[in-house]
Amino acid sequence: MLLPVVLQIIYKSKHPVTISDVCRRIKHSFRDLIAPQVSLKTAVIECTLQLCSFGYILHDPVSHCYKLSANWQSLETATFQNRLRKILNDWPKPIRKKRYVHVKLSRTK
Repeated sequence: MLLPVVLQIIYKSKHPVTISDVCRRIKHSFRDLIAPQVSLKTAVIECTLQLCSFGYILHDPVSHCYKLSANWQSLETATFQNRLRKILNDWPKPIRKKRYVHVKLSRTK
């Protein structure tokens, strides 16, 4: 549930965002998203690492910020098409109507 929120926050910002900025915006906008017993900063770090491994965001080592990768929309489109293709392949095939052919039986003597 946190992945789309982090991606949305990074997408809406005009410049690269730090982990602290993401945590602050989540606390301000999405207060009930994380349970009180869970560390928000740890959850955000884990989500950003997952988003980096998926290729949606990039880490800037100079400013220690995160920003969207240039091809994140194409990656999202490709993953959506792959998921859709998998669902369509796994979906049960429609039952085809059997074609009955009238066959004349010859009388054999």
